[in-house]
Amino acid sequence: LHPGQITIETSNSPARNQLTLDAARQIHQVAESFDLPALQVVEHYTLGSQGVVPDQQRDQGMHNNVVLSSRKDLTEHIALVGGELFSTTPNPDGTIDIMVSETTFQNLRMVLNDTFTANLLKDSQGKPLRFRVCGVFRPKENDSLYWPPTNNTEQLNIQKRECYLPYEVFAPLFMENNTKTKLNGTFYTV
Repeated sequence: LHPGQITIETSNSPARNQLTLDAARQIHQVAESFDLPALQVVEHYTLGSQGVVPDQQRDQGMHNNVVLSSRKDLTEHIALVGGELFSTTPNPDGTIDIMVSETTFQNLRMVLNDTFTANLLKDSQGKPLRFRVCGVFRPKENDSLYWPPTNNTEQLNIQKRECYLPYEVFAPLFMENNTKTKLNGTFYTV
């Protein structure tokens, strides 16, 4: 029966990140191999859980553990409910914009324009990466092909802490010649 969903998930060591990139290429060929149109192809990358240091100190402040992620074409599949869309380049001060779902925003006790540092993630000069919460979104209604429901407990826990970087920033930082940070992927076609 069409439509159906085919999913490829990867979780490797940093030395094997190429397998995640190969899976992303393969998912684009799946529908074609069945001679069917692809209604939606999703590339979802995560770095897994990262310890972070919030720059703002306040009572009941932001949690210090996030999941940094990126989805291709994210802005086409969301409705902004607060703040602004992320910039596809780092800000002049070097911070990288992230967007979060309403659930993540509440769960991590974030405030718009909060900034935090991921000391274990470095830029090309060896400086720790800093991030700014620029926007809060909800998935667009009736977009279940891009945001399929899940009952997977691990996936639900990740979604509660997921901070999305623009693909244009994520790719050069964590996908090109990355041998230090574990790159996970979930790719599916419908």
